Amino acid sequence: MPSLAKPSQKGRGKKKGGKKPAKIVPDPDAAYRQQLDETVYIPKVARKKVLDTYRAAADRAIMANTVDVSSPQRDGHREGPISLIKVPGIFQSLGLCLTDDQIDQITAMIAQDPQCLSQENDTVYQMEPIQGPGNFADREKLHALLVELLHTRVLAYDPQVLACPHPRFPDRVSSVVCSATEGDIRSCFNTIWEASGRMVMVTANGTCTRCVAVEQLEELLTNAQTESAATQSLTPKEFRDLCFFVKGVNDDVVKEDAFLNCFIHVQ
Repeated sequence: MPSLAKPSQKGRGKKKGGKKPAKIVPDPDAAYRQQLDETVYIPKVARKKVLDTYRAAADRAIMANTVDVSSPQRDGHREGPISLIKVPGIFQSLGLCLTDDQIDQITAMIAQDPQCLSQENDTVYQMEPIQGPGNFADREKLHALLVELLHTRVLAYDPQVLACPHPRFPDRVSSVVCSATEGDIRSCFNTIWEASGRMVMVTANGTCTRCVAVEQLEELLTNAQTESAATQSLTPKEFRDLCFFVKGVNDDVVKEDAFLNCFIHVQ
């Protein structure tokens, strides 16, 4: 005769163990951004034109800081990850002045995905020494962030969406990214010009223009800095890169208009 006892209910109805998914904190700036979109409407054509300008500027900045025009492998530099050592210079070339905290946050935001790193073509890594996935930035992430910062001037760091958030920044934070204004750049040239001897040269059409001799500029930026100075001296390579952009082809001087035109391009 079969047993009339009910089967044991032990173990039934219990959910499988495991960690609960982390609660996603809503974006505190979402309502503010929506309000801006509703009150300050920018036509689609005008918005596209502005963003295209920023995209082109980001492309130029990345190329200028990563591509060696004299290298036979220069075409390979146009794709693949970018050494994180070069990232601060890319932002600086666009007039974006980052704090140390912002640089650390950006590093976590644009770090190359380790899974993607092994899938890249080996020829890409013949150009840069490999020291680990954390030493490279994803080119597309970097480009997108550059365009966003040029457009908004606000760095929105959200560790919830990052595979490897920075350990010093466990919470979401937004910060304003300062930029060098035209007045700042003109003041910079004035300081260099006065410190280097106030050189003036006469152009072919008879007008006078202020300029700085390359030798004096090198002495000022690479040799004259001391430990007590507010900024560090430029390395020889950094100085050569600067001269590449601001020095005339047939001149050994840096003219004021060339200096200003080089740095006053994205505002």
